[in-house]
Amino acid sequence: PTSTHTHPLCAGERRGGGMAGIEGMHGMERPSSRTGGSQAASMMGMGNPFGGGIGGEEGGHDPISEFTAQMQASLRNLETQMKHQDEVMKKSMGSLTKMQQQGMQHLGSTLSGSFLSKFEDSLLKEKAKDGSGCPPPSESETGTAIAKRKLEPYLRFLADQVGVKYEEATSFDFQEFFKQKKVWFAGPVEADSSSSQLWKECHEYMATGFPDVVITYKWGQKVKEIVDRINSIDTIGDDESVWLDVLILDQRKKDLTDEIKLTQEFYRSCKHHIVMSLVALTRAWCLLEVCSRLKAVKDNN
Repeated sequence: PTSTHTHPLCAGERRGGGMAGIEGMHGMERPSSRTGGSQAASMMGMGNPFGGGIGGEEGGHDPISEFTAQMQASLRNLETQMKHQDEVMKKSMGSLTKMQQQGMQHLGSTLSGSFLSKFEDSLLKEKAKDGSGCPPPSESETGTAIAKRKLEPYLRFLADQVGVKYEEATSFDFQEFFKQKKVWFAGPVEADSSSSQLWKECHEYMATGFPDVVITYKWGQKVKEIVDRINSIDTIGDDESVWLDVLILDQRKKDLTDEIKLTQEFYRSCKHHIVMSLVALTRAWCLLEVCSRLKAVKDNN
């Protein structure tokens, strides 16, 4: 009532039957109960539930037709965009495979021999043709990722071993557990390790090959939040492999030069990159991941 502008469809009797036309459409009241016979006839005769033009005036514009035309145009535009995206995606998949091959060559020339030997065989593994992902690592190989469908079961299992609730577990908890057990579950079993049985159970969750999904997250974030975010993204297949560095990189080392080089290559060549929060963008390591990805996007158009 205080507005100086009244929407034409809400003008009611003041504009000559517009509101009556709306009520008639919903079967609440026929137009003739509020308007004169000539107005009602005009409204019904136009074939428009809103009563011809605005407020029942003949010769006015038809808002329903205009809206329908706009929606049809938007749908045609969306369909065109989707077709274009499909074409881009097909080209991108071919480019990613080539990038990963180039990445292996690059890693082979820059990583130290001992570190490269841990990853080289498993990174060269090809995914199964049936789409079921890469095979698990052998006892002498290092796992490079975890299939999306196995990520939550594995982290629940690991949280139980650590003695924390899965809903509350963070990367801190897992890192401390690895230090305590003196075993790196992604890599080959360590000699005379008292945790060899636990290593075998953890190793079964691992996958080989270049990771499909990489994540930028703040250190200490709850792993459940990360898993829920990944599971909410339908474009990530159940057998696509996820790189979660705290589970795969041996971060007990003081010199992480090789780990940084490997991280850069994974973030350059992956299919999906998830940035978990803006807070992550205040961390140096997270910025390394994001900038590695952005450079790859820029370099590969």
